[in-house]
Amino acid sequence: MGFIEIHSRTVEARGMTVAYLEAGEGPLVVLTHGFPDTASGWRPTIAALAEAGFRAVAPFTRGIAPTTSPPKADYSSLTLAEDIVGLLDALGVDEAHLVGQDWGAMFSYLATSLAPDRVEKLVTIAIPHPRSVKPQLRLIKGFWHFFFFQLPWLPEWFMKRGGLRGIDFFFKAWSPSTDWTGRLEEVKESYREPGTLRAALAYYRALFKAPWSARAKKQQKLLGRKIDVPTLTFAGITDGALPASEFDRSARAYTGPYKLVKVADGGHFLHLEQPDVFHAALIEFLKGEAPSAE
Repeated sequence: MGFIEIHSRTVEARGMTVAYLEAGEGPLVVLTHGFPDTASGWRPTIAALAEAGFRAVAPFTRGIAPTTSPPKADYSSLTLAEDIVGLLDALGVDEAHLVGQDWGAMFSYLATSLAPDRVEKLVTIAIPHPRSVKPQLRLIKGFWHFFFFQLPWLPEWFMKRGGLRGIDFFFKAWSPSTDWTGRLEEVKESYREPGTLRAALAYYRALFKAPWSARAKKQQKLLGRKIDVPTLTFAGITDGALPASEFDRSARAYTGPYKLVKVADGGHFLHLEQPDVFHAALIEFLKGEAPSAE
C-alpha cells in the first residue's frame, strides 16, 4: 500500500459540528466506530479503501470529541442512526456503503432500516442484528456493562481511574490477544476532552430511558424489520464480549443477500487485529456482486 493522506475535516449536521477523517475518491463508505474506540481506529481501513478506489469517511460520533453535541442532546440509538443519514445529507450524497463496529454496527442496522434507499451495502463487525439475538443468561458475561453503566457516578469512576484505565480494561477484555499500547493513548486523547465520557456512557443509559415513548417504540419497530440491503457481517472467534456462535442465527434477520465471516484470532476489534483479512473481504464485498443468501 502506498502513502495515503488522511484528512481531518468537519461539517455542520443536525445541530452539531461533526468531525471526521477522510481519504480517497469514488463511492462513499461511511465507517462508524464503537465503544470505547473513536474514528481514529478506522485509519488503516480508510487508507485501504482509498487505495481501492473508494471515498472513505469516518465520523467521530455524537459527543465524542472533537464532534460536538447539541444542548440536552438525545443519545438514543435511533438518534445516532439519524446522525448517519444526516451526515449523508450534509456531504451531499444520496447513497453510501455503511460499515459499523460495535455501537457503530447498531447505528448502521437502524440507519439501514430507517433509510434503505440511502444504503447500497451494509457491513457490520462484532454485533449481530438484534433481531437474531436470543436472550440467554450466559450472555451477561459480555453485556454486564450495559447494566453497570446505568448506575450513577460509579461508571465514571471506573472509566476515569488511573488515567482512564477503564479504556484499557475493555480493549483487553474484548480483544485479549492484542497489544493495544499505542492505540489506547490515541483513544484516551478524545476521552480526556470534556463531555466525551459522558456522551459515551449516555449511549448505554439511553437504552432503558422512557421505553414507552414514541421514539423508543419507533426504534424497536425498526430493529424488528428484516434487512433487504446486501450485508456482510464479521465475527471474531476470540471476541471476549460475544461468542461467535451467537452470529449463527443472524441470517434470519435478512431478506436480502447475507454473508457471515468468522475471523480466526480476531476479537471484538478484529478490523484492527486482523486488518489484512478484514480489508480483503471488505473490499471484495464492496466491489463485487452481492453474496448469496446464507
